[in-house]
Amino acid sequence: WNGKLEREENYKGGEKHGLWKEYYGDGELEREGNYKGGEKEGLWKYYDRWGELEREENYKGGNKVGLWKYYNDDGKLEREENYKGGELISSK
Repeated sequence: WNGKLEREENYKGGEKHGLWKEYYGDGELEREGNYKGGEKEGLWKYYDRWGELEREENYKGGNKVGLWKYYNDDGKLEREENYKGGELISSK
């Protein structure tokens, strides 16, 4: 154990609920997003080891929804996917 924060969690009624953050071993933020009733909800962001945004995902009730964005190592948008009800409906 290196004394660095590993994760920040929130629970309500024994289920994941609210802001959730996880960190790499060096303390850099790895991912952040919200849970509602134990399921991923809303925007989730994932970062690489150097703190650069890797991807953005959207959820509703734990299902993939809306626009998901993927970024390359230079931080430029590389790919987009669109989801509805957990199913991929388009990609570019």
